[in-house]
Order: sequence, then C-alpha cells, then structure tokens
Amino acid sequence: MDNDWRLLSVHTQTGTAEEFANVSCFENLLGSPAFVDIRNGRLRCVETVHEVVAGDEEAYARNKRCRLGLIDHALSHGKSPLTMFSQCLISRSKLVCKLIGDTVNKNEEHIWKYVNGKRFLHRLEQVERGAGTSGKTEKIQSFGCLSQVLVQSQSRRVTKKTAKNKEDVNRDWTKYDHYGSATMIMRLKATIHSLEGQMSSVIEKSAKYAQIAAEEVPKTLYCLGVRLTTE
Repeated sequence: MDNDWRLLSVHTQTGTAEEFANVSCFENLLGSPAFVDIRNGRLRCVETVHEVVAGDEEAYARNKRCRLGLIDHALSHGKSPLTMFSQCLISRSKLVCKLIGDTVNKNEEHIWKYVNGKRFLHRLEQVERGAGTSGKTEKIQSFGCLSQVLVQSQSRRVTKKTAKNKEDVNRDWTKYDHYGSATMIMRLKATIHSLEGQMSSVIEKSAKYAQIAAEEVPKTLYCLGVRLTTE
C-alpha cells in the first residue's frame, strides 16, 4: 500500500479538492484503449488483450467488457485515478477506496460520482488540512494526480469529438488559411502602395531641388562675373 500512496502527486501542484467538480463528464475516465495490428485485418487491445476486427475499435472502446478491462489494467498497473482504489476481495464487481474504506461499483460512472461526492471530498479536505490519522497524512499528501487525470479525460473526450468532425475542421482551417492568405496579400499590397507613394514623393522633391539648382547656378555665375568686372 505504501507504494500505491507514493504514486500520488503533491496536491498543491494541480489544485484543491473543490476542483474535482469542475469537470462535468465521467466519459472516458480512463481514456481510449491502445491497439496493435496482428495482421489479417485484426487488432489486439494492449490493455485487455481482446482481439477486434479492424475498423471496430471505436465500438469496442465503448463496450462494457473493454471498460472493465481498462479498470482492471489500471488497478494492476497502479495507474491514476485508480491508485486510491483496490479490488474488493469479496466481489469482483466492487472496488474499495483506500482513503475511506468504502466499496464502489467497478465502473467509470460510479467511480466518477464517488470521487465527486461530499463524503470523499470532505475526507480529502481533512487530509489536505493535515487531519489524517495513523500517520497517513504524510503518505497521502494529495490526490492532485487524480484531479489532473480527470481534467485530461475531459480533454480526451473533446479531442475525440473533434476527430469525428475532422472533415469539417479541415474545411474550416482551409477557409481560415484562405482568408489569412488574402489578408496577407492585401497587407503586402498596402505596404507596396505606401512605399511607391514615398518613392514618388522623393522623386518629386529631387526634381524640384534640381530645378532650383539649375535656376540658381546661372544667377550666381552672372553675379560673380559682374563683380569681377567691376573690380
């Protein structure tokens, strides 16, 4: 159990107990399973070792057997957020909370609701205030790692939804790139027009100065000649 508690992060690094309720969905609490190609149009789930037909990964990921397999895999490998739970010795369909000792149904929805429940959050706040007993306070410094994983699960859900609309997203980006390019071209044209205006102004000033010089030089030479003649 000591090793399990060491897997937890320092809670102050990722937030407080109240922040557990900020993420509003328990979907994909443990994320999506990973697959490896075993040829002949079949894939094997890395976490559950189940085999599926290529193309059925998404449907399998929502399957109850898959979700239970992911929970068992997370338990056996000490992965968050299940580092604070252990398998119930009486029932395979139950988990035991290491923090309080409560039993929880082995599914993501119940786990989610439990860690967002008043009883759990109250106990977690006690731990944060150093009210733990039997020397547990030092071991269970925080459940910040769980908070981080819950937020990440919501992020994965949004990413997955975005992937389903990949075509629309690509179309939007293409439109954005088009407008972005058009805007850049307009800015370049405006810059070129401004530079041309500045160049035209310089040329006009140069021509004016040249004309003045051409008119003034003969006058100066004439005055100089008259002065020399007079002397």
